[in-house]
Amino acid sequence: MTVNEAEYSGLILCFDLLEEQDRTRLVICDDSNLVIRQMKGEIDCKAPALTLLRQKALRQLGTWPAHDLLHVKRAWNASADSLASAALQLEAGVTVQEQDWDDLVTLNRLPEILTATTKETTLRISAMATRSRRKVPNQEVLQEDAVR
Repeated sequence: MTVNEAEYSGLILCFDLLEEQDRTRLVICDDSNLVIRQMKGEIDCKAPALTLLRQKALRQLGTWPAHDLLHVKRAWNASADSLASAALQLEAGVTVQEQDWDDLVTLNRLPEILTATTKETTLRISAMATRSRRKVPNQEVLQEDAVR
């Protein structure tokens, strides 16, 4: 699995996790400029595997009447970067202990730059994808382990 395939797989996982939620406004923040720009149609998606993943993600995004796609620089999303680094070192999923939760909240600077300007309910979910030298991805990495 390539890094970009992992990014798309993480996005699709987010949609799967949100399947039972009311279709209100959805804001997707991703540190992959490529995925965000391809999803917005700003750049072409030429790799066959990415094209299939992009099509699936676009179908799922289409079920949300109000949505935004935002590119977030990695420095503003240090909590996800921290989890990704830990998962990469372990080549497995990471279980967040209660005492580490506050550290992750502190590292996440997204609330500093993202402010809801509407009174409508907005769902918030963050995902991370990791790189691995494995040819077959470890599906346990892509699980909902810490959603609050």
